[in-house]
Amino acid sequence: MKLREYIFKRLILLIPVLFGVSIVTFILSDSVGDPVAAYIGTALDKTPPERIEQLRVQLGLDKPILDRFWIYLTRLLQGDWGRSPTLQNQPVLEIIADRFPASAELAVYSMILAIAIGVPLGIISAIKKDKMADQVSRITALSGVSMPIFWLGLMVQIILFNFNVFMDGANLPFNIPYHERLTLNKYVVPRTILFGNFGATGFLLIDSLLNFDIPLFFDVFLHIFAPSFCLSWVQMAIITRMTRMAMLETMKKDFILLARSKGLTERVIIYRHALRNAIIPTLTVAGLALAGLMTGAVLTETVFDWPGLGWWAVESVSVLDTAAIQGFVIITALIYVLSNLAVDILYAVVDPRIRFD
Repeated sequence: MKLREYIFKRLILLIPVLFGVSIVTFILSDSVGDPVAAYIGTALDKTPPERIEQLRVQLGLDKPILDRFWIYLTRLLQGDWGRSPTLQNQPVLEIIADRFPASAELAVYSMILAIAIGVPLGIISAIKKDKMADQVSRITALSGVSMPIFWLGLMVQIILFNFNVFMDGANLPFNIPYHERLTLNKYVVPRTILFGNFGATGFLLIDSLLNFDIPLFFDVFLHIFAPSFCLSWVQMAIITRMTRMAMLETMKKDFILLARSKGLTERVIIYRHALRNAIIPTLTVAGLALAGLMTGAVLTETVFDWPGLGWWAVESVSVLDTAAIQGFVIITALIYVLSNLAVDILYAVVDPRIRFD
C-alpha cells in the first residue's frame, strides 16, 4: 500500500470514528441535567413553566431521543452545531473558528519550547548516565511530571507580577473575533504578491512580525510566555524521559558498535545514527501531546484567562452548555485522529525502514 492510499484509507476511517464520538457525546450530554438551564441561567426557578415548555419545543427537546439525535446529526453535517449561550448565543462553529487560533498558538509554542529543552536534556541524560548531569535531568523531568500545572501557573503569575511583566490573556486581541480581526490592518498579513490573497494567520506573534509591528510582537510575547512555559514544562518532562529511555536502548544496538568500530566520532554516532532511531517514540509522544495541548489546555487557559477552546470548555461545563460541550468534544476527537495520522506519516519520513505495504 502506498503512502497516498494509506492516508486516504485513514481519512475514510474518520467517518465511523466521528460518528461514534457524536453518539457518545449526545447520549452523555442528554443524560446530565436539563439542557434548557443553559439558555435560561439562574432564573430557571423563576421562569414560568409555559416559557420553559416553549423553549423546550423550540430546541426540539420534546421529541424522542432517536429523533433528537437524527436532528442533531443532520444539523451537524450541515454545519449547524448549535448555539452557545455561554458566549451570547453565538454559533458553536463560529466560536471554534474564533478561539482555535488562540489555543493553537499557545500549543505550538509550548511544544516547540518543550522539544527544544526536552530532547537535548534526554540526550545529555543518556550520554551521562548515572552522572551528575543525568541526576539533574531526571530531577527536572520528575518535577515536571509531578508538579500540578495550576500550582505552577499560579507561582509563575506571582513571580512575573513581582517583576511587573505579567499580563493575562484577556487583554490580547484574541478576543476580537477572527473574521473581524481580518479587517484590522494592525493584525492582518499584508496582501502582497509574497503572501497572495491570504489573510491573517491567526498567530499573533507571526502576524505582528509579518506586519513589522515590533511593539505588538513584544506585547504578545509577554502575554504568551507564562502559559507557554507552564504547558511546556509538563510536556518537556515527558519528552525528556522518553528521549532518555529511547537513547539508552538505541546505544546498546549492534549498529552503534559498528559505527564506533569504523572510527566515527561520538558526535556523529549520537546525532546521526542513535538519535534518528531513538526519536520515533518521542515523535509519538509529541504528536499526541500537541493534540492534547490544542484542545485540552483547560487548566492553563483558565488560570491565565487565555481566551482559547479550553477556557470556553470550562465555562460551558459550568452552565451545562450542551451544544458547546458537544462541539468541543467533536473537534477534540478530530484533532486527535489527524494528529495520529500526521505522526504515522512522520514515521516514514524519519525512518526509511517503515513502509505502508
